[in-house]
Amino acid sequence: MPKRIQSSGRNIVLSVLAAMTGISEKTVSTITKEGESTSQKITTPRKKRMQEKKIILDDFDLCAVRNKIHEMYTIRKEVPTLGKLSAELKIDINFREGRITL
Repeated sequence: MPKRIQSSGRNIVLSVLAAMTGISEKTVSTITKEGESTSQKITTPRKKRMQEKKIILDDFDLCAVRNKIHEMYTIRKEVPTLGKLSAELKIDINFREGRITL
């Protein structure tokens, strides 16, 4: 067990460490207390990973979706929302997925 530094020296070390890392002194103090109280390694939150695509569309379906959006903009002069687009694609190419996968 490492030797504990007295309060005045500890405050100086905490303030220097906080300045070097760019976090508050309270956070540094909390982390060090957590490290002293447990005998295990201190764990940090893991990196959040991107979710994979839910479905894989082939080139024909991608082109059909692109053409449907283009048709809604240029020919019908309306803004394609996810609800409108999914309804149109269910009719045209038998698209079985929902709004979330668009």
